[in-house]
Amino acid sequence: MNTIETTNTLPLQYTGSIDGAVSALTQPGEFTYLTPETLLAYVEKELRSLDGDIRRLLDGQRDTIARKKLLGDIETALSKGEAGRDQIRAAYQEAIDSLPEGDALRETLQAELDGTWGGLCPVWDRSKQIEGLGANQQFFSTNMTMPELKNEIVDLLSNDKAQQMTTCIKNLQSDLNQASEIRMIEVQSLMSQRASALQITTGIMSKIDQGNMSIVKNI
Repeated sequence: MNTIETTNTLPLQYTGSIDGAVSALTQPGEFTYLTPETLLAYVEKELRSLDGDIRRLLDGQRDTIARKKLLGDIETALSKGEAGRDQIRAAYQEAIDSLPEGDALRETLQAELDGTWGGLCPVWDRSKQIEGLGANQQFFSTNMTMPELKNEIVDLLSNDKAQQMTTCIKNLQSDLNQASEIRMIEVQSLMSQRASALQITTGIMSKIDQGNMSIVKNI
């Protein structure tokens, strides 16, 4: 009877951790041949890594869809021109509030909003009527009380400005579309790697089984 001796091999029934198996697989001299258990542990670790990358990319796609929805709402409001100033301002503010602090898109939208409603400016307080000015009185009357100055937000929105803002929104949408396309290419590449890893592993496992059967037949 022929005796097959092996040294420094992992146990046939491998019960260690995945990291331990991978460590053994990547350090020559720890074993003399690749056992099915070590191979499966290694492949499992690689698949988990691929799955994590795929999940991260898909999360990015979902985030892009949400951002495109916010920009779409702004574009719809801008289509009304200066007549839709309230809807435009509300759409911008909603998008800004929905994005995290420090986000590049949030900062761009905030800059557009600040440029359209250009901060505080001193104007006459129209709520205070001129007192003591009768129909037959001269304009400069000693009994007249002039209105006071107060700070109001200056509204710089016009139809031309709304068109410029629409162009900016379209450019932002185009950037998101390009990033989304690149991300999907990466997802397809990772999915292809995953399928190849499974196919190669299945082939190797099949050959290992065939080798074991041949050994058994020769005993």
